[in-house]
Amino acid sequence: MARYRKARRSKRYFAKARRSKRGSKGLVGGLMPVITAAGYGFVREKIANSSPFQMIASKIPAGQYADEASMMIGAWALGKFVPSLKGITNTAILIEASRIGSGVSNGSSQSGATGYFS
Repeated sequence: MARYRKARRSKRYFAKARRSKRGSKGLVGGLMPVITAAGYGFVREKIANSSPFQMIASKIPAGQYADEASMMIGAWALGKFVPSLKGITNTAILIEASRIGSGVSNGSSQSGATGYFS
């Protein structure tokens, strides 16, 4: 009884699959994280300066980073309960983490946008 060899797939089969995935993003797909981050940065200041948000932020024991921590918690909760916004909320969490990290590395008491590049 002779065993039959399994047919091998051609190299072209794999090349086609990779090429279709690689070209599917396009220009807008590649810029989407940048557009999302810019949109979040635009909306963030309006949300952070609202009085209901400031009341919530004042109750979080995070010291000078209460604003960033409360925005991070809010973004996490929004992503948890509205799964279609998960990509935007992940970007928001990364932005808030970078703001906290920047404030810690600068050692400044002001962690807002004015203390970044001065």
